[in-house]
Amino acid sequence: MSRAKNELQLQATVQLEVAENGRSATVTVERAPNGESWSASRIIELLKSRDIAEILPREEIERRLKPLATSKVDSATFEAAAGEEPSPPRPERPVWTDHKIPEALEEAAEQILSAAPPPNITKEVVTRVKRKKTVTRKPLLPFLPPRQETVEVVDRDTHREKVYVDPTVEGSGWVEAGQKIAFVEAADPGAAGKDIYGNPIFTSALPDSQFYAGMNVSRKRDELFAETSGLLRYGTNWVEVIPLALHSWSVRLSPDLASCLLDLTPGSPGAPLPAISAIVEAAKEQSYPEEALLPAGEIERIVAGIVSEGRPVEGVPISRPQESLVRIDVTPDNLRATLTLRKSRGEARPLSLKEVGAAIMAAGLKSIDKKRIQKEITEFYRGPQVDLVDYPLAEGKAPQTGADSVAEFSVRFHSAKQTAELLEALKETGECDAAPSSLSGDFPASAIEQTGPVQREQRVFSWSPPTAGESGVDVYGRTLPGVSGRKPSLRLFENLEEKQNVVIATADGVLDVGKEEDGTLLLRVRVDADARVEVSLSADRMSAVLNVSRRIGCGRTADEGAIRAAVTAAGVTAGVDDAAVRHAAAVAGKGESVDQLIVARGEPPVRPGQRQVKYLVPLASNRGVVIRADGRADYRNQDRMTMIRSGTEIAEIIKPTASPRDGFDVTGKSIAAESGSAAADIQPGPGVVQTARQDGTTVFRAESSGELIVENNLISVRPAHAVKGDVDLQTGNVRFNGPVYVTGTVRAGFFVMAQGEIRVGEGVESALLSADDDIVINHGVRGAGKAVIRTKKDLRLGFAEQATLLTVGDIIVASACLHTRIKCNGKLALPGEKGNLIGGHIQCRNGLDAANIGSERGVQTHVSFGQNYLISDQIEVELKAVEKVKANLARVDGLVRKAERLVGSGGGAPATPELTALYHEKSKLLRILEKRNLRIFTLREKFEEHFDSEVRVRGTIHPGTTLESHGRTLEITTPRKRVSYVFNTTAGRIEERPMQDS
Repeated sequence: MSRAKNELQLQATVQLEVAENGRSATVTVERAPNGESWSASRIIELLKSRDIAEILPREEIERRLKPLATSKVDSATFEAAAGEEPSPPRPERPVWTDHKIPEALEEAAEQILSAAPPPNITKEVVTRVKRKKTVTRKPLLPFLPPRQETVEVVDRDTHREKVYVDPTVEGSGWVEAGQKIAFVEAADPGAAGKDIYGNPIFTSALPDSQFYAGMNVSRKRDELFAETSGLLRYGTNWVEVIPLALHSWSVRLSPDLASCLLDLTPGSPGAPLPAISAIVEAAKEQSYPEEALLPAGEIERIVAGIVSEGRPVEGVPISRPQESLVRIDVTPDNLRATLTLRKSRGEARPLSLKEVGAAIMAAGLKSIDKKRIQKEITEFYRGPQVDLVDYPLAEGKAPQTGADSVAEFSVRFHSAKQTAELLEALKETGECDAAPSSLSGDFPASAIEQTGPVQREQRVFSWSPPTAGESGVDVYGRTLPGVSGRKPSLRLFENLEEKQNVVIATADGVLDVGKEEDGTLLLRVRVDADARVEVSLSADRMSAVLNVSRRIGCGRTADEGAIRAAVTAAGVTAGVDDAAVRHAAAVAGKGESVDQLIVARGEPPVRPGQRQVKYLVPLASNRGVVIRADGRADYRNQDRMTMIRSGTEIAEIIKPTASPRDGFDVTGKSIAAESGSAAADIQPGPGVVQTARQDGTTVFRAESSGELIVENNLISVRPAHAVKGDVDLQTGNVRFNGPVYVTGTVRAGFFVMAQGEIRVGEGVESALLSADDDIVINHGVRGAGKAVIRTKKDLRLGFAEQATLLTVGDIIVASACLHTRIKCNGKLALPGEKGNLIGGHIQCRNGLDAANIGSERGVQTHVSFGQNYLISDQIEVELKAVEKVKANLARVDGLVRKAERLVGSGGGAPATPELTALYHEKSKLLRILEKRNLRIFTLREKFEEHFDSEVRVRGTIHPGTTLESHGRTLEITTPRKRVSYVFNTTAGRIEERPMQDS
């Protein structure tokens, strides 16, 4: 071969080295000045001379020689010829999809995979089998019979053979049924190579290039799929799925969206329980509130129970139980009716739309929009809300309020300066024992805003009648009358009287005007009047009777001089009883009144041989009017009864004298013996005994207490007082120290007070009855809010309406009690079929028994039971006394500070007697306050004592009724029938029980 022009030439030595396997040939070139001339072409010729065919290109060999030509290196070794390596065969190779084991399954997967047996891999083998078969051939001619021939056929026989694989597990995972497991890359048979001489190099074939789909795995062309859910495991050329069915579950809401329901299908026994947190999240994803679900531990218990049974279930409630509610509320004024619904949850009975509709119809409401109500309630039932509160069913029209009264004072008020001076003067008046009680009570001096002078019978304040407004209609369709405008709110204290729409002063004095926070006017007339002394003569002028009124405010008391002056002014000149006058002066000096005291007696004339009768007690004048100390006529407190106490000397009969003697009256007028009437032959009657003194005087003495009767020459004492007919202006008020019997009615404005029993044949109006023994009223009481019936024992009556009943014993009402205030330290009983207790405030220590309590209209009725309510009255009295002591203590404290400042300004002088007295008074008040507070504490402890009692309702107790005992209350919100209520002292609450028949 000719060398190319300009070819690189080197003076060098060349060595050729061929690999043993003939796969490569290496050339080493060393520069040698004395060596042969070598070029790339010559090196190629050298290789070819050795039959080497796979030689590098000449340019590549020349590039390898260039570093030698530039003397950069001394030698170079390079591969001048190379064969081609064979490509080895590759079996089928899977490309796996994601099959990570879920975290919740890791523990169970580890246990199952570690316990699983070696893989059982099989493959499908098809063989061809020859066999003989008889077939029927059609004849060649139609009229010939078919022919039977035996032929040889080849059938395919398919069966599975076990494949022996390496059981080593190279990986595992989790797959769902139908999930694609892997894509299988096709097998590669490989390719032959060649050596540097061009000879082929062959590779060995694989014994088995197939990738096998084992148990529960199917192959579709080049893809592997899981036939069931479970654990995936695979080796070098195999894969299988160990079945593991998870527990299948879902949550859904009930049709009314109030309850959350669980559907659960148990899986394999080894499968882990569903995550409770996932169940909760699934419920929350359906907008179900987490707080309405059962606690996680309870849900887990339910799930575990279902899984252990192994049976699928549907619709298991996992909500907290809640009872359904259907309630219709009507406001006390009957102007608004609302519906409250609550859906049930859990296992409680579900809310029924039919039940809701029935409740609305039963309410009897008028003018309701049925279509709207049906639509909106259905929407609520199907919606997510659990509660529908105060949904409006019906609205009434409120009655309108008319114009208010126009009020005005008829007083010329003091200036601000004058008022201030009067209030300053009140500080001293307030120390007076006879100061108005309201000054230390509800109307103190600090509340006075205006003052002005008034006279008795003066109109102080007046107002126009309010007008009524437009009428309305309630939710039941009933008309509601219009509301009258407001009239002034007043609280009247001393010396004022309200007459229709006018307030009249009943005494001369100063009007005090104040105002409470709610705008109520406080009115009072303060007076300071001296005690008044009056002496009246009997019709025959044979006796003089003294009456001394109490002083008013800080007025002066009556002394002996004033009393004797009044006796003289009445024309009394004879028969004056000095001892009686001195007694009257002593009583009046204490600020007390003196009533009907005989201070002078005349002496009747005596005829020869006639006895003289002398009454030792003042007899009633039997007049229908009494003139008060202020000069006004009193037709209610009449002088028709002479009261006498047991042991009192009534009269005496002086023995006859031989000679006549003139008499005289208290005016000193002489009564001739000839003109005197003969003394009657007086005899003792029932209740009176006759005795004789040593001087021969006959004395009549009361054997019992009662009413003194002198008629038909008979002196007797009746233990009971009887009123034939009504207690009215004909009889006046009745005050008796024994029993009182009234055949008629006690009329409005009158009172009957007895130290025995009281029996009324008919009824009682707005009057006062007070007795130490039983009170019996055959008909009943129509009190108009003013009647008061009080007794220290039992009370029996037909009915009570707008009255106040106060008893230490029991109260028995034949029929109804309407809007009545009752305080009974025994038991209240309404035994009749119409024994209804409606409205009012009732306190009964030993409970009550009634046919019905409250009304369908929800009238407010308050019942307290089980405690001694007389003690609560004592507590109120003590609290008022404490407030009065505190007020006095504050007053004394002010005086002490004032006195201390005066003493201090004197340069450290010792305490004055006045300051010392104030210290003593303050110390005394503090001791009184301590004792009062201790008594209040003791009374409160006694008040907490429980008495066995029961509120029995034989019929119905209606909403609007409130039961109370020991500070615990129970409001009745739905009608209850035949029930009783007791106070459970252990639980500290009022409990309802089915009524047990006695």
